[in-house]
Amino acid sequence: MTQTGTVIRVIDGNTAAVSVTRRAACKGCSASGCMGCEKKIETKARNDACAREGDCVEIESPSGTIIKYAALVFLFPIVLAIAFYLAAYYIIGEGWLTYVIAVIPFAGMFIYNCLRLEKKAGGTEFVITRVLNDDNASGRDAESSELK
Repeated sequence: MTQTGTVIRVIDGNTAAVSVTRRAACKGCSASGCMGCEKKIETKARNDACAREGDCVEIESPSGTIIKYAALVFLFPIVLAIAFYLAAYYIIGEGWLTYVIAVIPFAGMFIYNCLRLEKKAGGTEFVITRVLNDDNASGRDAESSELK
C-alpha cells in the first residue's frame, strides 16, 4: 500500500516520523465525514530516500501487514464473539445471558485493538520510497540513495 505524507522530523539517519492523512480507506465510502476519515496519523518510517523535515514523501507498507491488521480489527472479534455465543448456548441454553456473554469478548477485543493499535502505529513497517517535492525530488529517491 502506498500513501503520501509529510516528514515531521528525522529521528536518526535511517528513521523519520511521517504525518499521513488516512484517506485511502474512505475513498469509496458513501459516509462522508465519518469518525475515522481525514484523521492525521503519525508513524515512523525507514528513511531510504534521505528525506528531510518538511518534505512531502511517498511511503509504502507491505500489503500483508495491512491485511494482518484488518483481520485483527474486523475478523477476529467476530469469530471470538461467535465462539463465545456457541459455548454459552451449549452450557446455559437460549436467553439474554447468552447474548451478553457473546458481546463481552467482542467489546473487549474492540477496546484491546484500539489500545494496542494506538501504541503499535509507530512500529509498522513503513518505508519512505521517494521524496515528492519538485525542488528536492531529483536524485533523492530510494534507488539513487543506494548508489551514493
